[in-house]
Amino acid sequence: MKYLLEVCLIALTLATSITPSAAAQSAVATPASALFAGTWEGKMNDLPAIHLKIDEADGEISGVIVFYYQERSDPNSPWHVEAEHPARLLAPHVEGKTLTFEVEHHKCHGCAELGPNARFRMEVTGPNEAQLWNLVEQTGPGPGLKLIRQPEATTHAAQPLQKGIGVELPVTSTAVPVPGADKEDAVIVTITQDGSVYFGVNLIRPAALPETIKRGLSNQTENKVYIKADARTPYANLVKVLDAVHTADVKALTLLTAQHDSPEPGTPVPPKGLELLIAPR
Repeated sequence: MKYLLEVCLIALTLATSITPSAAAQSAVATPASALFAGTWEGKMNDLPAIHLKIDEADGEISGVIVFYYQERSDPNSPWHVEAEHPARLLAPHVEGKTLTFEVEHHKCHGCAELGPNARFRMEVTGPNEAQLWNLVEQTGPGPGLKLIRQPEATTHAAQPLQKGIGVELPVTSTAVPVPGADKEDAVIVTITQDGSVYFGVNLIRPAALPETIKRGLSNQTENKVYIKADARTPYANLVKVLDAVHTADVKALTLLTAQHDSPEPGTPVPPKGLELLIAPR
């Protein structure tokens, strides 16, 4: 029997503290961008637990959080990362040094049915340190999960794949190589930060995607679509494209991602991605 540690949403094993500290309640002059913007990492069992990318523009906070599922085969075996789950930050709200936000929560690991959103609180405790609490299942006061802001040199950059539209891809660490994304005939749909959708390098309306995808796949055997979604675009923009892919009866779908690797300048970065399951129509 496997002992599953779901470092995610309701099952996230973070001790919860309800009362913000006096430092969090006090007003601060530092702008939100200086406090929260950047890439934050949290670890459990010496493995990745949380990857949090926060952007700030004109006083508005947005971002993506990746939850890492850890498991081991028995109590004496080492933990390992089994899977990861990216989610958009919803309803972000800043008060002083505290950021609260929500994420969509699936009722079970791997199922599509959604339950109530999971709620989180992040409190900045130093120039590059913070604590994160899960507010859904409150088990009493505790220290939360420590987050460390990563140096800018380790964050991802806009990453074009083959000939296409460059976007800022979400960072993952368990994605698999997808060399097919670099093929000349690869079917790639791109979603930019402002929600614009491109088929290859051509701007397209989401409503026209299903037929366009079908034509693009007509001479292929793998029947696969690759999606490049900017990490800063609203989640609703991704949903529109996923609906179009589903309507086109696509058999396989890969969400392209960036990696933590920092290659030398000019070194080609092979594409990687997360394979997604598509339920039959």
